[in-house]
Amino acid sequence: MRTLSRRQSQVLELINSFTESHGHAPSYRELMQALNLTSPASVHRHIHSLKKLGHLKETPRSWRNLKLAKSAKPSQSDAPIKIAIIGKVSKGQKTELFAKTALIEVAESLVVTTENSLYGFVVSDSSFEEHHMQQGDLLIVEARTEVKEGELIVTTSKQEGTQIKRQHDLKGATIQGVIVALFRKYAQEIRS
Repeated sequence: MRTLSRRQSQVLELINSFTESHGHAPSYRELMQALNLTSPASVHRHIHSLKKLGHLKETPRSWRNLKLAKSAKPSQSDAPIKIAIIGKVSKGQKTELFAKTALIEVAESLVVTTENSLYGFVVSDSSFEEHHMQQGDLLIVEARTEVKEGELIVTTSKQEGTQIKRQHDLKGATIQGVIVALFRKYAQEIRS
């Protein structure tokens, strides 16, 4: 089989890990959100390509019917990286830091890696719903203050507490980092 692109490996890894933890495949919308894509059509293109390459198959007349082909495995060269989960975030509140950080391993293809350090926060309630974040979601944040157009940023200020904002909405806030990945309900075992 042909070597997969980084994004195709991410899609396979997400489908595999989601299916193992939930007992069924993720929806296109869940894949879209986990991959930070803007359209389900983008997910459809990746799924279609992976089916043509023989890495994915569908069970006819079945809900959430994507399955990895027996010969398909997420990239073996995709070494896991360790990320410290340092606390909980809730809109308008102070960041609640854990007394002891938890370490998780995440496949490198699932996050945008740079020379900056990565850390994680668990979303502690439903206050970030406008950004499609739910209680128990795990946010992976890159520790940097340079922001590109359209990126979601974790900010703090005395007046507003913790916020998640876009670049154009940073009045008086201190940038804590840029969100580079979101794992839906991934952090259930980390929540206290």
